[in-house]
Amino acid sequence: MTNQQLFSFDYTWRSSQLDPLLLQIDLTREQLRELPFPPRQAQVRAEEDLHAAVAASAVIAGIQVQSEEVRALAARQGQDAPRLREVRNLLATYRFLATVDLSTPFPVSEQLLCSLHRYCTGKNGSVHEHPGCYRTNPVHIRDRDGRPVHRPPQDHEAVVQAMRRFIHCLNTPHIQSLHPLLRAGLAHCHLCLIHPFEDGNGRVARLLETLVLGAAAMMDLGLMLTVRYSQHQDAYFQAFVQTLSRKNDWTPFLAFLLEQALAALRERKDDRLAWVRRVVLEQYHADLRKEKQINDRQHALLALLVDWERPVRLADLLERPPFFPLYRRLSTQTARRDLARLVALGLLKQEEQGLYSLNLELLLGH
Repeated sequence: MTNQQLFSFDYTWRSSQLDPLLLQIDLTREQLRELPFPPRQAQVRAEEDLHAAVAASAVIAGIQVQSEEVRALAARQGQDAPRLREVRNLLATYRFLATVDLSTPFPVSEQLLCSLHRYCTGKNGSVHEHPGCYRTNPVHIRDRDGRPVHRPPQDHEAVVQAMRRFIHCLNTPHIQSLHPLLRAGLAHCHLCLIHPFEDGNGRVARLLETLVLGAAAMMDLGLMLTVRYSQHQDAYFQAFVQTLSRKNDWTPFLAFLLEQALAALRERKDDRLAWVRRVVLEQYHADLRKEKQINDRQHALLALLVDWERPVRLADLLERPPFFPLYRRLSTQTARRDLARLVALGLLKQEEQGLYSLNLELLLGH
């Protein structure tokens, strides 16, 4: 498929490779939307996604930080170590995303991109002398081994002109009519090609990608993609380099983006299904307790096993937290009878080597 010119670059992609991925992505998103999830849990998950994306973007930029550190940073004020100032900048930038008008069609502006750069490189103190300003010095884009692979616009005026063409083409009806993931991927990759800022171009490109997806009600996917890029950094950079070597064939980068999006959505769908199974299972256990088919202790054991999420042995009930407090004053025979009762009711499965696990097939009517 051949497409119109985007600033100084023609671009093409292989629809035969990308269209099946887009179809699977849209199907998985629809399946995910149909799965119940309470607002409170959704709010907690959204905050976790944000912290994970901040940590991931920092790691890609060479700042080693964990999402737990980001969460702690978000909860406190005051002076930070130099390493964490850049992280706090990123945290402020991702918070800033929530204030952006994401009306559809979502128009990208130079002011927005410069604001993103100013937030992520200079808001809370930084080594950058000109946050939010286009670079004035020539640069080369290099691969992971330091070899130059692309020569962006070199002087300041060339950068300004390239950015104006980039913004214009990104906002044309043709580009806005693309699938949001394709528009987001093209925006991400082309901004990196222009390399308009002295530093922080990758961070701004990922933020722009997230905003383009956010305008299509896929902000969570944008955050998850950043995490996937961090987890697969070599493949992330290789997809970009391969795209540069393909003479404006954008298939490598777009295919990588779509593959990561699909993997992220499937992982989120599995998590959501696990939550649904847990809620249904807990309700079923509560019903059995109410009907006196199981006693309070057996119900408590099942609740512990739901949290435990792995098989147990008889000895675990007698010796290992969190089961030990439940059985510490009871005999081995009592613990054995409880396991036998739960197996007889089909609530547990007895496996080899004396292992017992929750019978999740019970929820499927098996």
